[in-house]
Amino acid sequence: MEGTHMVTKEDLVDVFEEDAVLTLHGAKPAELGIPPEEAETLGSVGLPVHVENIFTISVSGEPTAFTRTPVEVEGETFDILILGGPPENEHIRYFLDLERRYIVMLVLDPAGTQAEVINGSLMAFIEFLYRYTLREREVAELSGEESRSYTEQLVAELKQLDPVAFREPDAFWSLVFSGLM
Repeated sequence: MEGTHMVTKEDLVDVFEEDAVLTLHGAKPAELGIPPEEAETLGSVGLPVHVENIFTISVSGEPTAFTRTPVEVEGETFDILILGGPPENEHIRYFLDLERRYIVMLVLDPAGTQAEVINGSLMAFIEFLYRYTLREREVAELSGEESRSYTEQLVAELKQLDPVAFREPDAFWSLVFSGLM
């Protein structure tokens, strides 16, 4: 298990390959209104282009990844940056709330848009994507009980890293990881 260090670009490249890690440099982050800390993260660490079953920057439909847009949820308007969405799902997007700096899952529904904060920071989101994928590799040769134990330890570490992500039993990451045990 990796321990509690935060993911680096080298870690992402080891797991996802060089051409599957997107970094934003130069004027692009400022043009998109990305806060400095998150701009630094996207420039120095990057974002995986695709995480099996969880995330892709190649979303179907609108809005596309790295689009800055206002969105209204429950009567409140947020200025957001779309990061991507789940593969094969044109109705869900993950975004960075540019003011509060949370990562939010947005369900685009004609009956009403819904949002759920899934990570307390961009860095935590990237760490979760990395650790989810690393887990898939690490448990491939393990028994069912060993896999469950590995996943339980991983969840304990991730809860310490970002308690927001596991605040409820039916929160996004709670459901993702409970489905792996």
